[in-house]
Amino acid sequence: MPHAVLSGLFGRPPQPFLFPNWVLELPEINSEDYVHVGIGFAMVNGGPGIARELYANVKILHPKGKSKLLYKELDPPNWTSRKALGHMINIISKDGYRLAPGAVAEPFSIELYFHPPFESELVYEIAFGHQNWPMRKLMATIEPAKIASAYTLFLAGRGQPTEATQKVFLEEVFPFKDGGEHMSQEEYEAWLRGSEPS
Repeated sequence: MPHAVLSGLFGRPPQPFLFPNWVLELPEINSEDYVHVGIGFAMVNGGPGIARELYANVKILHPKGKSKLLYKELDPPNWTSRKALGHMINIISKDGYRLAPGAVAEPFSIELYFHPPFESELVYEIAFGHQNWPMRKLMATIEPAKIASAYTLFLAGRGQPTEATQKVFLEEVFPFKDGGEHMSQEEYEAWLRGSEPS
């Protein structure tokens, strides 16, 4: 009998499990030679329980120079957000909001605009979770030389960047592109056993 079912029989309700997913816009060049990348941040409930009090804390340090960062709230009726210091957003679901098993929430997007010079690293720190559940963290640092190389290659196809060039740029500047993860039932049950109080 699955562990989640046994837990329910002994008074422990089925637990939700959140994993990240990304809604990615292909990069585009604007009239001022900025390369824009839009990244929708989504949370998927891969567990059998309902998730409540969802939250995310995001800190992104864009390269110093002319590059820019914006956060765009996508679902204000269901989320409360606060921005700080020009590079952070903290967001939490409002009272009564619930995420059913298999459902997806996309509370905000990350809008990055790249333009040389790239005088510092691009840093991602993303933490998220929900009520009574351990926080999960994603962290990455992209070196300036790598960003500059991706930018130069992208602009080489100026006006008509190919889909392949667009995907290469995304892979260079956004390391979580293929990081939307999903747990198998066996992995979920192992996580559930590890999360039970001893």
